[in-house]
Amino acid sequence: MDSDLSDAKALCEALGKTYDEEAVRLIIAMEEMLVRLRIEPVDHFRGILHAIEAQVENRGEGHPDVVRILGDALFTLAALHHLKPQAVKRLTQLFGQLHSLAVDRAPGLQR
Repeated sequence: MDSDLSDAKALCEALGKTYDEEAVRLIIAMEEMLVRLRIEPVDHFRGILHAIEAQVENRGEGHPDVVRILGDALFTLAALHHLKPQAVKRLTQLFGQLHSLAVDRAPGLQR
């Protein structure tokens, strides 16, 4: 996983962008948690997480509203899969941290 982060960071920086390692680590934590739950098919969750990652990996380029809407899709999927309350709580905590980063780093937005 760290090798993937290093590769993505190097590519991002080569393009003159600032890679948001903190935001990506939160997404990885969400994905790892969902994999541990052995949800089938976990790829549905991964698709949403990858869309969120595309919004936040280049620091300041994603819009918090898009991140929030993708989060709504993530939590809808969690409800459809009947995730246990403690899993939803952890997912909510991680997503909340991620959304806060998106808000803090979005250009031109006041918190």
